[in-house]
Amino acid sequence: MPNMTVILIDDSVVVRDRLIRLLGEVSGLEIVGMAEDETGALLLYEQCQPDAAVLDISLRTGSGLVVLEHIKRHKRQCLVIVLTNCIHAEFRRRCEQAGADYFFEKFREFDQAARVLQKMSRQRLSRNE
Repeated sequence: MPNMTVILIDDSVVVRDRLIRLLGEVSGLEIVGMAEDETGALLLYEQCQPDAAVLDISLRTGSGLVVLEHIKRHKRQCLVIVLTNCIHAEFRRRCEQAGADYFFEKFREFDQAARVLQKMSRQRLSRNE
């Protein structure tokens, strides 16, 4: 079975680079694209149809919430990890209502996103052995 495919949607180059370093160490996981705004993210999602997305709700232009809603409307089994600095309860609630599988704060829980993807990738690999 092919690798677990992941897209990164964040307007910060620093954040994307850090995710690439963390996720590059995960066996069976492949980053297939990155976007920094809503339009690019929607196009990337449609082109790649990934297994997972790491998504910030605050983007250069547009809204990560729109991207989240689009992904969950079109491919519910796509794992969506929201990784954001927008940590107010209202943002968390809106993401959960839109179907986010996980919601992590960048400052305190950054590594949690990588751990979730590592666990999912391991489970996928073990199912196919």
